[in-house]
Amino acid sequence: MSTEPLQTLLEMASGTSKDVTAIASAVARLESMVAQLLNQTPAPAAPTNQTISLLELIDTHYEYQAKNGRNKRGKPICRNTLKTYKVNRGFVKNYLHYINQPTAPASVLNNDFAREYELYNLDRLAATSARMAVSFLAGISRFGVEKKFLSADNRITYKPAVAESVPPAPLTQDELLKLESARFRRIRQGAVDCFLFLVYTGFHYIDGALIDSNAQQVTPDGFTYLQINRQKTGETAIVPYTEKARALVDKYGGLDKLPFKTNNTMNYHLKMAAKELGLGREITMSIGRDTFADDVTNNRGISDESLAAMLGHSGTGYVRKYRKVKVSRVAKEWKSE
Repeated sequence: MSTEPLQTLLEMASGTSKDVTAIASAVARLESMVAQLLNQTPAPAAPTNQTISLLELIDTHYEYQAKNGRNKRGKPICRNTLKTYKVNRGFVKNYLHYINQPTAPASVLNNDFAREYELYNLDRLAATSARMAVSFLAGISRFGVEKKFLSADNRITYKPAVAESVPPAPLTQDELLKLESARFRRIRQGAVDCFLFLVYTGFHYIDGALIDSNAQQVTPDGFTYLQINRQKTGETAIVPYTEKARALVDKYGGLDKLPFKTNNTMNYHLKMAAKELGLGREITMSIGRDTFADDVTNNRGISDESLAAMLGHSGTGYVRKYRKVKVSRVAKEWKSE
């Protein structure tokens, strides 16, 4: 950058000696500023898609979300979401070893990579978890493009197809009995026990994972129940604290000691447990809530209003998605007339 125009300005100055002196002083300051700018060392370039590995990009994304991430309601990312990021990093790491590219650059990300990653996971995870793994990778690609680690060509826009199907049915009494009486290795048993806790309480996965001893309440007449504010809606859920639920809690030493892991991890172990038992179907954590609603509706004859209170909904309209009246209930009510 040349300073000749500044000198020309000085030479063209006219007026009193004070005017010339003032202009000369201003020019001197400008020349000093220009010199400083010319002598500055340029800032180091941000890593590019040629210098950062995929796992490094995932780690960078995790650090950014832990410090600055916000959910859809504008609140900081919760610790369970961060745990999910760690689990997904593990899935990606395993895949990179599977394809013999453990240090693959982040530039491998594209739609073709996402499709192959989905096929890999479909052999190892529940279909829903495999789709979520691809969604995680798509989020990493968006982050990489936004932060200039990747080019626009690396953005993953592929969305796994979701086959139209009937929503997973609640567990039958026979399936539930098999799950309750079976024994698995420690980590898988923990996942099964957490699932059963949801069956006995109707809690959503995230509410079961974050519950603590403050949830336990007792009425003056001795009725023991669990009361929480749901993470998703903020609504209050009130559930009878049954003997089966209490036995599971006692087994682990407290409500906050239940061995909840990430949703993906739990669903993986439930899938394997169902396979070991020969149930011929997949089980996911969300089915626990459905099974609770099915039992309350068809075996206990609880009203929609009470079911809504147990599930943490402000009205009865939404609870209909959780339960379907069976022939057995129709027959029972008909005979009672």
